[in-house]
Amino acid sequence: MRKASRILLLIGAIISIVLVVTFLILGIVFGVLGSPAMVDAIRAGIKDGSIVVEGVTDIETAIQVYQSSMLSSAATFFVLFGLNIACAVLSFIARKKQTKALYILSIVFGGVSGSEVSLLGGIFGLIANARGEE
Repeated sequence: MRKASRILLLIGAIISIVLVVTFLILGIVFGVLGSPAMVDAIRAGIKDGSIVVEGVTDIETAIQVYQSSMLSSAATFFVLFGLNIACAVLSFIARKKQTKALYILSIVFGGVSGSEVSLLGGIFGLIANARGEE
């Protein structure tokens, strides 16, 4: 169980690093798309039909809806970015120190950040600690 825990925590940390890069890029892209500098491009896209905002007839309201959805998506990606940084760091530390508290933190951050592999590594580590494996 101990070896499986170490391997799963390593894989989970690597996946979290990939997710960190992905969420950072997505957060930046969505932040730029929702920025005030894009208002003219959004207005042109709504007028020519390449951007569709359902149920809104006023262009200014459609721009606000579009910007708020882009900015809220960017905020979500930045939150996931931070959670995955914490998950990667905790997975690496838990892999080295192998304490109950670090395994529990790996389980929590693995579940919250979407890295279920780190979650499994933490569970296997807790089981190995309970059995007294070396």
